Amino acid sequence: MAMPDVETLAELTDLTIPLYASIALGKLRAKTGEFFTIVAGLTEDLAAQLKARALDQSDTELQSKTSDHERFGLNSYEEWYSQGRVPFALVDGAQQLAALIWFGPKPVPTDSEQTITDISGDWDTTALRSYIPHRGKGLMRPFFNFAWNAYHRLAPERRLWMQTNQDNVQVLALTEKLGFVNYGRRAENGRILLVKS
Repeated sequence: MAMPDVETLAELTDLTIPLYASIALGKLRAKTGEFFTIVAGLTEDLAAQLKARALDQSDTELQSKTSDHERFGLNSYEEWYSQGRVPFALVDGAQQLAALIWFGPKPVPTDSEQTITDISGDWDTTALRSYIPHRGKGLMRPFFNFAWNAYHRLAPERRLWMQTNQDNVQVLALTEKLGFVNYGRRAENGRILLVKS
């Protein structure tokens, strides 16, 4: 099977994407041969799919390892988006939400087991979500690299961090491959702090 590859369709020219606007930026071909579209911004339909996925109790992994039930299921996408978030979606051939990555301003926490020696500058947080039935297909690494390159090209001065549960072995392995450094558990919530090198 071939490794996933991504073809650029367009370049993102502005990080201020209007609510419910979506820009097709790339095509990702999975190892399975399936094609996915990478978009910046979510249409109303994709935002509705995001809410439905957040409320889906049968996705026990999503429910146990994220706050999406509250973030997108109980609260509004509009409220979340108004915090300066820039979402990137991976959409399958049936126009279904396959994965989501977002970036947005948020100071890096300073309560991890290991000290970040330099917390200067402007920081963004990120999160990665992969949805059934596409979870485990090897899509997240090429999807993240494409989304981060598109975002970082327009905001090169910004630094990136994320956090995950300490038992989220798949995300910890993936983020290591993506160049994140593990700073250990946070005192506030016990989650692992990861900083992009």
